Amino acid sequence: MPDTSLAVAITLLETISAQLDALPRAIVAAQRERGRALSKSDREALAILLPEISQSIGNRMFTVKELVDHARVADVALLAAIERALGPIVPSSTVKRIGRLLHRADCFTLGGLAVERIGSCRDGALWTVTQV
Repeated sequence: MPDTSLAVAITLLETISAQLDALPRAIVAAQRERGRALSKSDREALAILLPEISQSIGNRMFTVKELVDHARVADVALLAAIERALGPIVPSSTVKRIGRLLHRADCFTLGGLAVERIGSCRDGALWTVTQV
């Protein structure tokens, strides 16, 4: 009897191990599929924004409001990138437009940079842009 239980446990562990091995491939496939869903204009905007965000704040987390406020006050290059990507800054809509763009691009990688929503706070979603 114990040999049968051991064989069942080993088979179960092998099955779980195979599923865990396949998980990274499934995640990458899901990211690629999500990336294909992004429009050309989204990809173009991200190609402009992500490098500037990475250059400006590194891999620190941020809300979009913090990002736009930082660009207005302290980072002319980031402000210019936002305007190139989305047009002139309009306080009532720019934050929402960037937030929606990042939401569509969540877990997307472009040019070696990945954007990811890592949580939320009272001011909105918390984002990070990291090098991959």
